[in-house]
Amino acid sequence: MGFKMNRRTFLAASILIPGKWALAQDTRNLPMTAAVKTGIGSIRGLVRYGVNQFWGVPYGGSTAGPNRFMPPAKPVPWTGVKDCFQVKERAPQDDNGPISEVWSLDRREPRGEDCLSINIFTPGLGNGRRPVMVWLHGGGFSGGSGNWMLYDGTNLARQLKSHQTLDIPFAFYNIDLAPSMTGAGNERWALAHKISAAYAAFARTGNPNHPDLPNWPAFNLNQRPTMIFNNECKVLNDPNKEERLALKAVRERQASQNDD
Repeated sequence: MGFKMNRRTFLAASILIPGKWALAQDTRNLPMTAAVKTGIGSIRGLVRYGVNQFWGVPYGGSTAGPNRFMPPAKPVPWTGVKDCFQVKERAPQDDNGPISEVWSLDRREPRGEDCLSINIFTPGLGNGRRPVMVWLHGGGFSGGSGNWMLYDGTNLARQLKSHQTLDIPFAFYNIDLAPSMTGAGNERWALAHKISAAYAAFARTGNPNHPDLPNWPAFNLNQRPTMIFNNECKVLNDPNKEERLALKAVRERQASQNDD
């Protein structure tokens, strides 16, 4: 279950090109979404891995000219359907760029003052209620962009695999308050018990093991044992090894280029 990326495809997607460069959206052979009405006009996006993606959706007007250093203006409405297939400008910022760990995931899109836009990812376009997560990118108020590839919300919208609060309803037995995150099956109660008991055991003793879990070894850098909580819980050693080694290779390559 879940989207996996091996080292070869990751490195191909994050190839380092000297000089000025930008990584645009690869829209080849992707179907378009249906038109969606917003408060300022209709938009159309792309469908990738079953997720509807809308890139560069404006939420404010340009900050140039008389709008500079002023409260944000409303976006200018449009007629017809706006194609939201590509990221828009990033805010004006210094040239130092991000830290080396994420440099290869920076699209380097053009800077400009028409930068009040967001990227939206959703598994469905119906009228049903869905949880909404808003991500505010970092950068120390001097750099960064919500368009970095590591902020791509496709996989999150697809399966909530990386949802950093997904364990909370299980840990505190609040699963009835978050059915969109926990599902509605009876097995969620058994999973809640396993997660909650692990939290309680760790709080009491510093060891998350309890009788209803397989043995969970202490973490070490050689094996990196990781508990996979599911209907059948199990320990896997270094389950994200390919991704981890790919990021390590990128960092080492960047370091060697900086030393040249």
